[in-house]
Amino acid sequence: MNQKTLVQAFIGFVACLLLALSSCFFQDKAAYEQTQGKSTFGKIATKEDSLSHLEIKMPKTTITFEKTDGLWQIKEADFYYANYQSMAQLENFIKNSKILNEINLSSEESQILEKNGITIKVYNKQKQEQAEITFMKPQQESKIAYAKIKGRKGFYTIENELVFPEKIILWLQQPLLSLNKTGIKSITINGQTAERKITENIYKTNNQDTYKADRLLKMVEFLLFEKVLSAQNFDEKLYQDKKTIELKTFDGMIVNLTLYKKDNDYWLKQKISTTSLPTANINDYVKNNAFLYDYWYFKLPRTVGQELWSEEI
Repeated sequence: MNQKTLVQAFIGFVACLLLALSSCFFQDKAAYEQTQGKSTFGKIATKEDSLSHLEIKMPKTTITFEKTDGLWQIKEADFYYANYQSMAQLENFIKNSKILNEINLSSEESQILEKNGITIKVYNKQKQEQAEITFMKPQQESKIAYAKIKGRKGFYTIENELVFPEKIILWLQQPLLSLNKTGIKSITINGQTAERKITENIYKTNNQDTYKADRLLKMVEFLLFEKVLSAQNFDEKLYQDKKTIELKTFDGMIVNLTLYKKDNDYWLKQKISTTSLPTANINDYVKNNAFLYDYWYFKLPRTVGQELWSEEI
């Protein structure tokens, strides 16, 4: 083989190599372009019935959500209602999160993702799995996350600004009670009533004794609970000690609280209703929110329960 033939063969080899490399490049680029900007959760983001059941698995907790009549309920909390705002943000994340880039993770990084990441599984009404994503933020304040997407090879960065608390109580509809203290007209504790005029801040009994309501008013401004049980799973007979508190507001709402005590456990039953002449807003509020309290029992933090139990007129 002469020198001319060798040169021609070498040029041919280089051309084939460049052609192969360019083919791989364009294939990779096409694959990248097909992935970039795609929905993290795939086609389910456009299907309403695909968001009927969710499971969020975190390192220390697994939370199961089921949607009924447009509201999310949490299996691990006796199917009490999930926080409206938190679930709206979660649904928005599932529907709108996008894949940003495909990335390379080391073996150690991928193991950390598998161990410490958050896994979201999405099911349809038939409880058939529609998608599974495992992700973890590189830093807490980051707006992106590393992700492994079931059905796709490799790892990706995705959009994510949400925080996923591991305590179930932080996913529930809270607070239990949120009353404007300036709007409370009367307070009745175990049958003893103290009332005030709308132009005054002092509560007085029928005997004109003054009741210092500051501590109670502060508690009902933002009352949180730490556990909830449905009526079918709470036995009132186990709690022999109880106290009743009734709050009436100037705009016509009545809040009835029954506090149950056993040792250092305090549970609260709450019912809301209206006076004979409530405002339109209060009438609508009671009609639309009574289900959050009827047939439910709420466990209070010990210190809050103790303070509420000690209130007397």
